[in-house]
Amino acid sequence: MVNKMRFFLEKSGNPWHEAVDKAREDTIQKRLIQREKEEKRKRRVMNKQLQDYARQTILDGLRQCTPGQQRLFKQMYAFKHIDGSIEDAVANMPEEKLDWAMKQVEQTLIKKKSI
Repeated sequence: MVNKMRFFLEKSGNPWHEAVDKAREDTIQKRLIQREKEEKRKRRVMNKQLQDYARQTILDGLRQCTPGQQRLFKQMYAFKHIDGSIEDAVANMPEEKLDWAMKQVEQTLIKKKSI
């Protein structure tokens, strides 16, 4: 009889049960939001690590290029720092250009080795 009464109270729209259910849903939502924030933070850290790796790879490649090739690189990617060092040019490059610049430096080195 007690079990039947408990079942009836749980299913009858009891305000207390509705409040408990709402609190559970809120807790779950808060946990999901917290997890999303943590994942975004991790992605930002990884993006920074990838940017550092790309910049270092570009610099290593540019050090193997001729001064004329380095100047051309600075004209394309860092025209504001064209008179500065190649390190300054790479350090001030916008992050959205890193991928393509890395590919171009790699292709330049491949062509240079084949000549």
